Amino acid sequence: MEAWESARIAEKGEGKRFHYLDGGEDVSYLSILGEWADCARQPEIAGDGNGDGNGDGDRNDFGEDGKVGKAPPRWGEKERWMRERVGEIKKAWVSFGEERREVRTLEACGFDFETWKREQQEKEMNGARGDHDSDRVEKTDDVDEYDAANGGQAEG
Repeated sequence: MEAWESARIAEKGEGKRFHYLDGGEDVSYLSILGEWADCARQPEIAGDGNGDGNGDGDRNDFGEDGKVGKAPPRWGEKERWMRERVGEIKKAWVSFGEERREVRTLEACGFDFETWKREQQEKEMNGARGDHDSDRVEKTDDVDEYDAANGGQAEG
């Protein structure tokens, strides 16, 4: 534990930064907690059959997987990709100025998960590593030009 703490201090520094989870670390942490919760022993609960959802163990008190309680959230590849880029996405959205009210999709902000995924697969086949900047589409000054260059208009 002390070795981990020393490595963490060397990486993040002491103080608040020590506890700060960035670059998708929060998603990894939530996944670890979810896996840990999944390992919990389920209590033996017999339902009373009335289905009132009041926590007494009847069918309304069970999750979709048949376990008692709520299932932890699961982050897929796209959600993880978006979470890692939240700061960049916010900056891109703000850069639209007053026109940002019309921007409704990540693609309209210049971020396309499917394009990024294809590029990553191509890079893996070529043996290269990707970076966050490669999934950012260049924004033009004119929204119409931007929409035309990116296959259509932003949803409104």
